[in-house]
This record gives sequence, C-alpha cells and structure tokens, in this order.
Amino acid sequence: MGFKWSEVQILSPRFFSFPFAGSLYNNPMNLLIVIPVFNSWEALLPLIQSLKEIPADICIVNDGSDFIPDWAAFHPSAALLHHGANKGKGAALRTGFSYALEQGYEAVITMDSDGQHEPRFFPSFTEALRKHPFVIGKRDFENPSMPLLRRFSNRMTSRILSWLLRVSIEDAQCGYRALRREVLEVVETTAPGFDMESEYIIRAVRKGFAPHFIPISTVYNGSVSAIKGIRDTRSFICLCFRALFKGL
Repeated sequence: MGFKWSEVQILSPRFFSFPFAGSLYNNPMNLLIVIPVFNSWEALLPLIQSLKEIPADICIVNDGSDFIPDWAAFHPSAALLHHGANKGKGAALRTGFSYALEQGYEAVITMDSDGQHEPRFFPSFTEALRKHPFVIGKRDFENPSMPLLRRFSNRMTSRILSWLLRVSIEDAQCGYRALRREVLEVVETTAPGFDMESEYIIRAVRKGFAPHFIPISTVYNGSVSAIKGIRDTRSFICLCFRALFKGL
C-alpha cells in the first residue's frame, strides 16, 4: 500500500465496538471508520462523540499535526495512529486502509475530520455496501452554502474523470466513502495528497470496481478548506495525464 509500518506510531491501539443501534444496523459488517486529521481536533471531537450510536470501530490517523490533545490518545472509542510528519491526506488514508486489512475488517468508511460529513448517512452507506463494493457520497452542487470555488472544482473533476473513464463519476472529490475489503486488497495508490481520492477512483474502475453514488448533505461551517487550489489542481491534471497516456 506504499508505506512502511515503521513510520507509523500506534499511540492508542484500543478499539471499542459500540452497541448496535436499532433495526437499521441488523447484521452489520465488521466495519472500521477511518478519519485522517491534520490540526482539526476542535471539529473532530464532536464528530467522534456523534458516532457513539454507530456499530463500528474508529481509527484516527494523525497526519503530523502540530499537537495532539490529551483526549485523542486516550479516547475510549478510537485507535490513534500517528505520522511523525505531515505526509498528506492520501498517505493518511493508506495508513488507515492498511491497518484495516491487518486487523481483519470487512469494510472501511472514510470521513473527513472537519465535521462536514454527517453520521446520519451511515445506514445509507452500509445498505449500499451490501450490493456495491465501492460507495461514494454525492453532494448537492447546487447547495448555496457550498463555496463557489468548490462547486466549480467538484464539477470539473467529476466531468473530467467521467470522460476519462467512460463511467459516470457523480462526485470525484467527496471524502465520505465506503469500501469493502475486496477493493482495499487490490487497489493501490501513490498520490500523497488530496488527489489520491481521484487516483483511487481511477484505479478502482480499472480493477472493475466502478463506484456507486448515494446522495448526502454536507455541513459547511465556514472552515477553510485544506485543499490548495493551484497546487492540487496541478496535481489533478498530472494525475489525468498519467491515466490517459501512461496507463495509470
């Protein structure tokens, strides 16, 4: 999966499985929620607390944050993996995916740490996972609270990947995703940053795992996006060039 376990420190190896909550969670998979975080601890704590009804284990991947609050290392509901330096969201996700495979999980759900992804859509993801091995949330691009630059970026990348792959990609950049083990075992990526999520779609489609999309809403709380416009746009263009001409 493109990283070395020797570079990852396991600060809190404990996992805590929450009790199953209602009929929506009948016969749940053995799930791990992977949340990469870089300096967004203030938003992460309420997210972790809101997951208390979810029948899944939680893995926080600290991607070299400037500090780690005490609660993160000792929170009873989550394991904490630690990168000694900031490597990028893609690298953090790979760490979480590899940990999930090593621990024997059947599926992974990824969420962003800034509080934009709502746990209430968890049943929709788990239900979709019964039929589809790769599921991605589809945000409402007409939502007036979505920043204009994000609307443009989301539409552009989704259309480009749809053209490139000859598959309908409804939301190329949404980080709220669900993946079964069979996908995690065969899809390998190299991109360290946000472009890894687009790379994952490309490689998954070429392995026969076209994503299935489900509608979600997103909370835009005024936080500044960690995506860097010029740099990440350049990375995406390079990714598409490699996919088109170099057999990515």
